[in-house]
Amino acid sequence: TTSGTEKAAKSTDTLAGDFETFLSLLTTQLQQQDPLSPMDAEKFTSQLVQFSSVEQAIETNRQLGDLIALMGSNMTNAAMSYLGREVEIDGGSFELGETGTASFAVDVPEGASAVSLNILDAGGEIVRKLAGPVEPGLQTVVFDGLSDRNQRLPAGAYTIEARAIDGDGDALEVSTRGSGIVDAIETIDGEPKLMVNGSAFAIDDVLAVRVPATV
Repeated sequence: TTSGTEKAAKSTDTLAGDFETFLSLLTTQLQQQDPLSPMDAEKFTSQLVQFSSVEQAIETNRQLGDLIALMGSNMTNAAMSYLGREVEIDGGSFELGETGTASFAVDVPEGASAVSLNILDAGGEIVRKLAGPVEPGLQTVVFDGLSDRNQRLPAGAYTIEARAIDGDGDALEVSTRGSGIVDAIETIDGEPKLMVNGSAFAIDDVLAVRVPATV
């Protein structure tokens, strides 16, 4: 990533500066030593070992920087391959198209006696309340695109809130999966993110990829 590459470059520059300083001091020491009392061989060998260690550290940092840059490039290329594709993502976000219908999935837990779904618009307002499926497992819900007032909702990004309870009225954990078109790639904190329905997602959040029906 860019931030990782910059850190490696700064570390390399620091080491290189230390290396040049060390080399200058060693050269000066050799030039100014007393010919009748030259530097002790063991001490000189020790300094050469330090010299070699710093040199190796600089090369290691350079290689690390190259590797980080390559990884960042590969991640960006991978993200670009999702551009324009319809993706299924872990989370309650979906795109309502011009046709006014959409689908999303609800992972219903075992023991659920009731599942309620709220559809929220981009402003966070609840525009539709639905009774969800209670059969355990991943269930697909087809949303007709109508509000609670039976009015056609405008095309755009919507989110899902899901709640499930058991027979005793206790809350159960329930998750949702939404879908949408990857319409942009943005770099956030040095990592490429997929922009779907106005939100940023990592590639790891993608559960499925499809060619949009309109393509």
